[in-house]
Amino acid sequence: MNKSKVYTSLVLMFAATLACGQTIINAEKNFEPGDTAFFSLSGEYEGNRGNSVVDQLDASLATGYRFTKHTFKLMGGYSTLMEDNEKILNGGYVQVRHNLSFLKKRMKSFLFYQLQFNDILLLTKRELVGAGVRGHLLSKGDDFLDVGTGVMYELEQLDPFYLLPVETSLTKYYRMSNMVSCRLTVGEKIGVNNVLYYQPWLEDFKDFRMLNDFSISFEVLENLAVDLTLVYRYDSDPPSALENGDMDIGTGLTLSF
Repeated sequence: MNKSKVYTSLVLMFAATLACGQTIINAEKNFEPGDTAFFSLSGEYEGNRGNSVVDQLDASLATGYRFTKHTFKLMGGYSTLMEDNEKILNGGYVQVRHNLSFLKKRMKSFLFYQLQFNDILLLTKRELVGAGVRGHLLSKGDDFLDVGTGVMYELEQLDPFYLLPVETSLTKYYRMSNMVSCRLTVGEKIGVNNVLYYQPWLEDFKDFRMLNDFSISFEVLENLAVDLTLVYRYDSDPPSALENGDMDIGTGLTLSF
């Protein structure tokens, strides 16, 4: 992988999706290399013409700039499903993030703002403002084990059309934001990543959200890798119209240059 001032990654992803809704956005997937500037773009399109006219588009973007101790990031994603040129489902998010490194870069603070909507999860709007710290427990080469914790303010507006009369469409919670992130390289061609998020409501820890994002990458040629992913999301108290868990399974190719 080239070490240049600007890092660009183009991902061609062909996914077998069991459930594509994700409340928690995995910011760890938006990489943070050692270069000064970085840029990542991924996209997927699937279309059908014949007895039906169906179009599905998924795209994501991550960019940022690193100073000596400060890193600024902008991340976003958008998904849409259309039939006969009419939108059926939409989802998207944007997140602005700042990190400050200290204690010889073994610790860093994080501060973020996120805006999100997702028709699958009945979200017309979700706003988050959060802050916290994370640190290295283990670090050797490209391998690491990080843990982090913080607090975030969460405002959620759900589509009342799908809710029962006793259910609330607008909630305002303070949640903890805990994470464990690790990477393990096997030889020179295999990389394994896992990220776990756990976000309980501060007033009742039985109300929590969890996301586990596992991926493994096999380098087949220089700058070309095959990726396999397994993502599981769990909400202990979802709206009555939704299930507790979602699972995504995907495979694809990553071309880096």
